[in-house]
Amino acid sequence: MKYILLIAIICLIIFVIKILPCKDFIEADNGNYYRARNKYSANKIDKLREISHDLINKLNKKDSIRLKNRLKNTSFGELMGGNKNIIAYNTDKGREIYIRLYNEKTNAPVDSELIIKALLHELAHSLVDNFGHGEEFENKDNELQKFRNFYLDKYTKKMKI
Repeated sequence: MKYILLIAIICLIIFVIKILPCKDFIEADNGNYYRARNKYSANKIDKLREISHDLINKLNKKDSIRLKNRLKNTSFGELMGGNKNIIAYNTDKGREIYIRLYNEKTNAPVDSELIIKALLHELAHSLVDNFGHGEEFENKDNELQKFRNFYLDKYTKKMKI
Protein backbone atom coordinates (compact mmCIF):
# COMPACT_ATOMS: atom_id res chain seq x y z
CA MET A 1 0.00 0.00 0.00
CA LYS A 2 2.87 2.38 0.81
CA TYR A 3 4.38 1.81 -2.62
CA ILE A 4 1.12 2.47 -4.44
CA LEU A 5 0.68 5.73 -2.54
CA LEU A 6 4.31 6.69 -3.24
CA ILE A 7 3.90 5.95 -6.96
CA ALA A 8 0.67 7.98 -7.04
CA ILE A 9 2.39 10.95 -5.38
CA ILE A 10 5.32 10.74 -7.80
CA CYS A 11 2.92 10.63 -10.77
CA LEU A 12 1.04 13.63 -9.43
CA ILE A 13 4.28 15.59 -9.00
CA ILE A 14 5.37 14.73 -12.54
CA PHE A 15 1.96 15.81 -13.86
CA VAL A 16 2.11 19.13 -12.03
CA ILE A 17 5.69 19.85 -13.11
CA LYS A 18 5.58 18.62 -16.71
CA ILE A 19 2.02 18.81 -17.96
CA LEU A 20 0.21 21.74 -16.31
CA PRO A 21 2.72 24.50 -17.16
CA CYS A 22 2.68 23.51 -20.84
CA LYS A 23 -1.06 23.62 -21.45
CA ASP A 24 -0.89 27.14 -22.90
CA PHE A 25 2.23 26.46 -24.95
CA ILE A 26 2.15 25.25 -28.54
CA GLU A 27 4.99 23.51 -30.34
CA ALA A 28 6.26 25.17 -33.53
CA ASP A 29 7.42 23.08 -36.47
CA ASN A 30 11.05 23.24 -35.30
CA GLY A 31 10.24 21.90 -31.81
CA ASN A 32 10.33 25.19 -29.89
CA TYR A 33 7.36 25.94 -27.64
CA TYR A 34 5.60 29.30 -27.47
CA ARG A 35 2.58 30.74 -25.74
CA ALA A 36 0.30 30.93 -28.75
CA ARG A 37 -3.27 30.20 -29.81
CA ASN A 38 -2.33 27.51 -32.36
CA LYS A 39 0.52 25.97 -34.34
CA TYR A 40 0.35 28.62 -37.09
CA SER A 41 0.75 31.37 -34.48
CA ALA A 42 3.59 29.44 -32.81
CA ASN A 43 5.37 29.32 -36.17
CA LYS A 44 4.84 33.07 -36.61
CA ILE A 45 6.36 33.73 -33.19
CA ASP A 46 9.24 31.39 -34.02
CA LYS A 47 9.94 33.40 -37.19
CA LEU A 48 9.97 36.60 -35.12
CA ARG A 49 12.49 34.95 -32.77
CA GLU A 50 14.64 34.01 -35.79
CA ILE A 51 14.48 37.60 -37.07
CA SER A 52 15.53 38.90 -33.64
CA HIS A 53 18.59 36.67 -33.63
CA ASP A 54 19.42 37.44 -37.26
CA LEU A 55 19.37 41.16 -36.49
CA ILE A 56 22.39 40.60 -34.23
CA ASN A 57 24.50 40.10 -37.37
CA LYS A 58 23.37 43.41 -38.87
CA LEU A 59 24.25 45.70 -35.96
CA ASN A 60 27.45 47.43 -34.93
CA LYS A 61 29.69 45.44 -32.59
CA LYS A 62 28.50 47.08 -29.34
CA ASP A 63 24.80 46.66 -30.14
CA SER A 64 25.36 43.19 -31.52
CA ILE A 65 26.95 42.01 -28.27
CA ARG A 66 24.28 43.71 -26.16
CA LEU A 67 21.38 42.23 -28.14
CA LYS A 68 22.97 38.79 -28.22
CA ASN A 69 23.36 38.82 -24.43
CA ARG A 70 19.86 40.12 -23.82
CA LEU A 71 18.23 37.58 -26.13
CA LYS A 72 19.97 34.55 -24.59
CA ASN A 73 17.03 33.63 -22.36
CA THR A 74 14.21 35.58 -23.97
CA SER A 75 10.74 34.07 -23.93
CA PHE A 76 8.84 35.01 -27.07
CA GLY A 77 5.09 34.63 -27.24
CA GLU A 78 1.81 35.74 -28.73
CA LEU A 79 0.16 38.61 -26.89
CA MET A 80 -3.45 37.60 -26.26
CA GLY A 81 -6.01 39.40 -24.15
CA GLY A 82 -5.16 42.31 -21.91
CA ASN A 83 -5.18 45.87 -23.18
CA LYS A 84 -6.28 45.57 -26.80
CA ASN A 85 -4.45 48.80 -27.71
CA ILE A 86 -1.05 47.27 -26.93
CA ILE A 87 0.53 45.59 -29.94
CA ALA A 88 3.67 44.32 -28.18
CA TYR A 89 5.71 44.52 -25.02
CA ASN A 90 9.23 43.85 -23.80
CA THR A 91 9.82 42.96 -20.15
CA ASP A 92 13.18 43.64 -18.46
CA LYS A 93 15.08 44.59 -21.63
CA GLY A 94 14.33 41.30 -23.36
CA ARG A 95 13.39 38.71 -20.74
CA GLU A 96 9.99 38.47 -22.45
CA ILE A 97 8.88 39.79 -25.82
CA TYR A 98 5.24 39.31 -26.71
CA ILE A 99 3.63 40.41 -29.98
CA ARG A 100 -0.08 40.62 -30.81
CA LEU A 101 -0.78 38.62 -33.98
CA TYR A 102 -4.57 38.99 -34.15
CA ASN A 103 -6.98 41.83 -33.54
CA GLU A 104 -8.82 40.90 -30.36
CA LYS A 105 -12.12 42.43 -31.51
CA THR A 106 -12.29 41.08 -35.07
CA ASN A 107 -9.88 38.13 -34.83
CA ALA A 108 -8.34 39.39 -38.09
CA PRO A 109 -4.56 39.04 -38.44
CA VAL A 110 -2.54 42.11 -37.51
CA ASP A 111 -0.82 43.59 -40.56
CA SER A 112 2.61 42.01 -41.07
CA GLU A 113 4.31 45.39 -41.40
CA LEU A 114 2.94 46.44 -38.01
CA ILE A 115 4.17 43.17 -36.47
CA ILE A 116 7.71 43.70 -37.77
CA LYS A 117 7.64 47.38 -36.78
CA ALA A 118 6.55 46.37 -33.26
CA LEU A 119 9.24 43.67 -33.01
CA LEU A 120 12.00 46.11 -34.01
CA HIS A 121 10.55 48.67 -31.57
CA GLU A 122 10.69 46.14 -28.72
CA LEU A 123 14.23 45.10 -29.66
CA ALA A 124 15.25 48.77 -29.52
CA HIS A 125 14.20 48.72 -25.85
CA SER A 126 16.70 45.88 -25.33
CA LEU A 127 19.52 48.00 -26.73
CA VAL A 128 19.25 51.02 -24.45
CA ASP A 129 19.85 51.36 -20.73
CA ASN A 130 17.01 53.81 -20.10
CA PHE A 131 13.37 52.85 -19.79
CA GLY A 132 10.64 54.55 -21.76
CA HIS A 133 10.78 56.39 -25.06
CA GLY A 134 13.45 59.03 -24.55
CA GLU A 135 15.91 60.37 -27.09
CA GLU A 136 18.34 57.44 -26.77
CA PHE A 137 15.51 55.00 -27.39
CA GLU A 138 14.07 57.01 -30.31
CA ASN A 139 17.49 57.06 -32.01
CA LYS A 140 17.91 53.30 -31.56
CA ASP A 141 14.35 52.59 -32.74
CA ASN A 142 14.90 54.72 -35.86
CA GLU A 143 18.11 52.82 -36.54
CA LEU A 144 16.39 49.42 -36.26
CA GLN A 145 13.36 50.48 -38.30
CA LYS A 146 15.71 50.78 -41.30
CA PHE A 147 15.65 46.97 -41.37
CA ARG A 148 11.83 46.81 -41.49
CA ASN A 149 11.41 46.14 -45.21
CA PHE A 150 14.19 43.54 -45.24
CA TYR A 151 12.59 41.59 -42.37
CA LEU A 152 9.06 42.14 -43.60
CA ASP A 153 10.04 40.37 -46.80
CA LYS A 154 11.61 37.48 -44.85
CA TYR A 155 8.60 37.21 -42.54
CA THR A 156 5.93 37.24 -45.23
CA LYS A 157 7.79 34.77 -47.46
CA LYS A 158 8.39 32.35 -44.59
CA MET A 159 4.78 32.60 -43.40
CA LYS A 160 3.33 32.66 -46.95
CA ILE A 161 1.26 35.73 -46.12
